[in-house]
Amino acid sequence: MTRIGFFGQINPYKGLDVLLEAVSQIPKPLRPSLSVGIHGANLDIQGGDFRARIVALLDANADVVANKGRYANTDVVALMRQYDWIVVPSIWWENSPVVIQEALVAGRPILCSAIGGMAEKVAGDEAGITFQPGSAFDLARTLVDIVEGRIVAPDMAAAYAVEAEAARVTQYVSVFATTLDARRALAE
Repeated sequence: MTRIGFFGQINPYKGLDVLLEAVSQIPKPLRPSLSVGIHGANLDIQGGDFRARIVALLDANADVVANKGRYANTDVVALMRQYDWIVVPSIWWENSPVVIQEALVAGRPILCSAIGGMAEKVAGDEAGITFQPGSAFDLARTLVDIVEGRIVAPDMAAAYAVEAEAARVTQYVSVFATTLDARRALAE
């Protein structure tokens, strides 16, 4: 079973409709091998047409998709660790979405639109892969490749842990250096 997680606000820019349309295109024999969890808020305050479209797509894909609703930010890393991939299908030129940062902390690979800062965050296939922005067809093709094993999730948990530890050490060294410099300045 391949588990895909979507996290964030539900609005026309975040691409949930692209994800749900992609799931609609998954061939029937593969559907039991895919599970998609939607963790998001604010569908209830969206415009009627968009809201109706999302509700219809959720209903049409109920065999694969579970709408989990809102989540507490404090729970996001634990929730993300329940998935094999975190999908960020945004159609907006986002600079550095928090969801990507959270997925990295959770040690989960990212499947995102090849646009803006999102594409830069997963450049080189080390943290995930990209698909054409707004293309349900390309995302569906990518999901099929993942389910059938032609695309394998990168082992990024260990790499990110080392990177995060190095960043913490650098930050600590910087704090100590600043403190020592201040003490030296006072002593002069």
